[in-house]
Amino acid sequence: QAEVLTLRGFAALGLKKAGEGRASFEQALTQQPEFSEALLGLASLAAGAKKMDEAGSLIERAIASAPKSVEAWMMKGDLLRIKNDVPGAMAAYQKVMEIKPDNIPSRLHLSSLLLAGGKVDDARAQVAQARKIAPNNVLAVHMQGLVDYQARNYTAARESVQKVLKAAPD
Repeated sequence: QAEVLTLRGFAALGLKKAGEGRASFEQALTQQPEFSEALLGLASLAAGAKKMDEAGSLIERAIASAPKSVEAWMMKGDLLRIKNDVPGAMAAYQKVMEIKPDNIPSRLHLSSLLLAGGKVDDARAQVAQARKIAPNNVLAVHMQGLVDYQARNYTAARESVQKVLKAAPD
């Protein structure tokens, strides 16, 4: 029952019906008090309302309830990134990769943070791993172009951008 209510909550969010979504998540939590997916739904609503501390608390509860939840750790990384806690965000994305090594978004988020911190070689290694998993992933190819540009390899950067434009011209 909690799973169905949570799915209904996310469907309501997709339809821009935040009130209905909140009600469904809260009802799911009455059925199963620490249901991680419902907690993450409420965390999404809190973050959307710029209530970052509340979102963080809900995410921590979700992680305590489901310590191997990729979604919870990704959301934690994203929230910490928004709060400019780069080391915390990096640790959260690394936890995702520990749980699910083939998770491309965590690798790309981590590579972006590494690149912003001037760690081009470390960023390149994360992008290489992502491209091993999915060689034609448009976001990974784009990130490869950013890494190459930062490394002043403009020819390779241009080739990556051209691949991205060819794959996603709009």
